[in-house]
Amino acid sequence: SSSFSLTTTTTLPLLDPPPDCLHDISYPTGSMVNDNAGGYSSRMCWTKCEEEDRCRYWDYGEGVCRLRSGSGSGAEESSGFQGGVRGCKLQDEYVPPQDQPETS
Repeated sequence: SSSFSLTTTTTLPLLDPPPDCLHDISYPTGSMVNDNAGGYSSRMCWTKCEEEDRCRYWDYGEGVCRLRSGSGSGAEESSGFQGGVRGCKLQDEYVPPQDQPETS
């Protein structure tokens, strides 16, 4: 009888080319790996995800970097946040748009 074994690895293949990281989104339903991984920018959070084997998605906003093992039900709109899949293409450092002045 022929037997075959599936090789399982802990790292998922990265998409090539990687997708762009996203602005104004977060993954609130994704399984949390670290809910405050440190870092004070989206670029640092991106790096924290790269350094954490279990991290597959990350989002950064309100000064907090969150690492997640999955996207849950997917990205949801979160103003001022940035995030994406591990290894996503990080654009220039994102600065959320300032609140528009109210016109009276």
